[in-house]
Amino acid sequence: MASVFLADLDADVIGLGADCTNPQFVKPPAKKKTTSNRKGRVELSMEEDVVVGVGVMRSVGGRAAVSVSDCLACSGCVTSAETVLLSRDSTGEFNAMRASGERVEVSVSQASLASIAAQVGASTGATFGALRRLLAPATVAHVASALDLALLELADEFLGRVRVGTRDAPVPEPTRGVSSERILRRDVEERVGPARRREDGPLPLVVAECPGVVCFVEKTAAHALPYLASTKSAMATFGALKSDTRHVSVVPCADKKLEAARKDLSRDGTPDVDLALTTKEAVDAVGGVDTIRAALRGEEEGEPWVVSPASAGSGGYLEFVYRAAAKAFGATVPDRLDYVRVRNDDFHEVDLALPDGLTLKFARAYGFRNVQRVASALKRGSSPYHFVELMACPSGCLNGGGQLFSDDETSRDQARRRIALVDAAFHAGDKTRDPRAGPLAGRRHALADVLHTRYHNIPPLETNPKW
Repeated sequence: MASVFLADLDADVIGLGADCTNPQFVKPPAKKKTTSNRKGRVELSMEEDVVVGVGVMRSVGGRAAVSVSDCLACSGCVTSAETVLLSRDSTGEFNAMRASGERVEVSVSQASLASIAAQVGASTGATFGALRRLLAPATVAHVASALDLALLELADEFLGRVRVGTRDAPVPEPTRGVSSERILRRDVEERVGPARRREDGPLPLVVAECPGVVCFVEKTAAHALPYLASTKSAMATFGALKSDTRHVSVVPCADKKLEAARKDLSRDGTPDVDLALTTKEAVDAVGGVDTIRAALRGEEEGEPWVVSPASAGSGGYLEFVYRAAAKAFGATVPDRLDYVRVRNDDFHEVDLALPDGLTLKFARAYGFRNVQRVASALKRGSSPYHFVELMACPSGCLNGGGQLFSDDETSRDQARRRIALVDAAFHAGDKTRDPRAGPLAGRRHALADVLHTRYHNIPPLETNPKW
């Protein structure tokens, strides 16, 4: 048997064979003869629409095309979403949505706005105002209010695990999400209700904001699943709060498109996030950087959303949870956290000494090599940390793969300078906000049913003609 890795395929549209059906989830269709006329490609001869794997495939030019949901149900890819053609997540579809007369709400992530602001040479407030005008008739909103809820929920989840968490971290059995309240266990669909805060889980609590991390854990490191925070990402939280609108999210990396397509982030067949656009795609949708620059008016619009003046470019999860824990346990918090570099420039840790003598250890680990280090430590049971902010992109979300890059950027030093400019735009003015004073903070407990999600142990997919 041989594993099929989506990232190794050399085409934009993936051709699936009949033996690319995962028996953990559904019964395979009647066996059909498969042929392969190109190295690294498995093809399927098919009639009309047939059930293959876990979804209904459609024919594109006589070839089977994979839906994003099917990608998620396969253990083939990890963080290389860019290698898969995500045909429904496109600038063209977004513009068609805007022109259709439907109510469209666009949420803009922190990192995306900072990237655009750095490129046009303006403040984030002025840039936000320009985007609001250019994206009309769609409504444009900061993701900040949703991030408030995510930060507050994550802090409570962490405090709960510190107080009552378990040391046991059994690997969960294979499942797949059907909706926010239903799962598929083997070939049986079960109603399990809305996901809840995992206060009884083990430590360290690992932030699940990054879909690259989640994809890696679900498909290759199931032992780390119990450590993932159940708290939804800011994008998913915003989508869960929508009402009678289409939700489009502007995000810093293409992996967010896979997150948007998760069945766990849908209710009654309706996705919480209808479309995820990378920063670059959003800029293209309004006519490019020059168009945004021409639409600048100079006035500041929107609310401040930097939770902490330092190291908050990926959401500020560590900074906020650190301070929440210090307050809850009666410890003193310095104005700026004293990070210590570990191993490389993308791995830092900081300690919180509590009055009772316990020291809580926090880590911020960015980049895939550090994701692997953290996962390996969890498997060995040797992680010294209580909380880990884990992101797949080096330098975190400010350096996401969907951000704006200069055409002449060819060296690591140039990349560092670009990231520094984005970071400066993000932190300009050091405007900070308190999530507890956010517009939705008072409704948090009433919204508990939509603030958390589940993750799944997706077993290895093997090609086996005997299925």
